[in-house]
Amino acid sequence: MAASPPPGYLSDTEFRFPQDKADAILSTVSFPRKEFCRSVIWFPPSQHDGIRQSITSPFQRSSHPALGPLERLPAELLNNILLGLDLRSLFNFGQTNLKSREAVYSLKQYRLVVSHGLNLVCALLRTGVATSVSLLDCYRALCTKACAICDGFGGFISLLTWERCCYRCFQEAPELQMYSLTAVKRRFQLPKCDMDQLERFKTLPGTYNLEQSTYKSRMTIVSAYKALMFVDEYPYRPSPASLVQRGQILNFMGTCALPYYDTSTGQVEEGVSCAGCQLLVANGCVMREMPFWSWAYEARNTLYSRDGFLEHFRRCKQAQRRWNESDEGKKLPPDLRSLLDHSRQEVDKNT
Repeated sequence: MAASPPPGYLSDTEFRFPQDKADAILSTVSFPRKEFCRSVIWFPPSQHDGIRQSITSPFQRSSHPALGPLERLPAELLNNILLGLDLRSLFNFGQTNLKSREAVYSLKQYRLVVSHGLNLVCALLRTGVATSVSLLDCYRALCTKACAICDGFGGFISLLTWERCCYRCFQEAPELQMYSLTAVKRRFQLPKCDMDQLERFKTLPGTYNLEQSTYKSRMTIVSAYKALMFVDEYPYRPSPASLVQRGQILNFMGTCALPYYDTSTGQVEEGVSCAGCQLLVANGCVMREMPFWSWAYEARNTLYSRDGFLEHFRRCKQAQRRWNESDEGKKLPPDLRSLLDHSRQEVDKNT
């Protein structure tokens, strides 16, 4: 988002409210953005039905085969070994016998990752990136809230850079740009020894971006920024900013949504957007004031954590106006009700 909002967008003074109104404010003037999740690597929940039970719980029968030499290791050491295994090896180990499966399932980190990050786990396994990402990597990502680029709420993760990111940054940040392998070869002309060091994967067929464009063919992609680091220094190395290509579909194909798990509360957050900012743009209220509209357009596509949204609400005139118009959530205006109803329908598509 731009460095500062245009005059008049935010209130001059902080809007104060009692803490017991926080939940009502969130349910009235914020809404989830499930369409964002479906614009990147995403699998319909029905695709998880056949495997969810098998990977989230041990078999309900006693185990007889032992773990061999691993049986003699202290439990803490065995757990540390399993945490450090790449996901592909971890799943292979868990399929060895009932005892190995119990050892994997006993890990709190494993249970949390497959419960809240199953979409990511499937993406890693299907792209092959699972061989270079450990269970501990996944757990740490799950427990990270902030975007690595802008420090906003990071509801997504870039598979090849393994960085938490927000919806805007994975599209616009130079560090998160994805290029096809062919494009990298053509643009940077790196020697084979450098090209071989670039991690890559073949994109998955599916629908991507908010237009839900369908792509059936697969192409090999790499991190353009990592490729850039192999290019000789100035004057031969292009600037990182030159990597950004507006509307680059490969950025969507290289990213997956990932909720945030708060270890202190046990709460899981996928992020919410501001209904006030959304309706300001949707109703065409700012079309003639371009700086104002530009800020509003970016603001409506921003995802916030629970606490982050409440901070936004304290200064957002549009959200405050909607809160007051609704009589603190008791009587929703038609356009606000329509927006919230639509967002609930989008949530239902993901369940």
